[in-house]
Amino acid sequence: MPAISQCPNCHRQVQIPETLFGRAVRCPLCGQSFSAGGASAPLELAAAPWERREDLLPHRGGLILTLGILSLLICGLLGPFAWIMGSNDLAKMHRGRMDKSGYGATQAGYILGIISTDSHGTNLRSRVLGCLDCRSNPPLIAYHCSPDNAVLRSHGDFE
Repeated sequence: MPAISQCPNCHRQVQIPETLFGRAVRCPLCGQSFSAGGASAPLELAAAPWERREDLLPHRGGLILTLGILSLLICGLLGPFAWIMGSNDLAKMHRGRMDKSGYGATQAGYILGIISTDSHGTNLRSRVLGCLDCRSNPPLIAYHCSPDNAVLRSHGDFE
């Protein structure tokens, strides 16, 4: 059954459900926080999100995002670095050891690192396999141009 509490700041009567008794609530009129159904002294709320906790490692979201972007646009060799650093930092964030405010930038750089590594790896793999394929399996009929622009087959026949 809801109870009536009074805001210590504006003295407005506030109806509070039983499930919130003893917890911090805000007055809908003035926004002051107070203990529901209990003491009328204002409560301290959690630290603001921009205040960094000292026991957490600082995030490297900007660095990882920069590496991911550069790996796509300029140098594909940076892709694995963005991928590995992003993976490690995301794991630390999930475990609560690293500041989560850089989660979005870290995840974006991580994904760009994966895309860059995959695309540059596929490109390199196709070039290497293409060169190896040409050397081990020459084409059945190789066409060459003679000095008088006649097309010759590799067997020496004219067309």
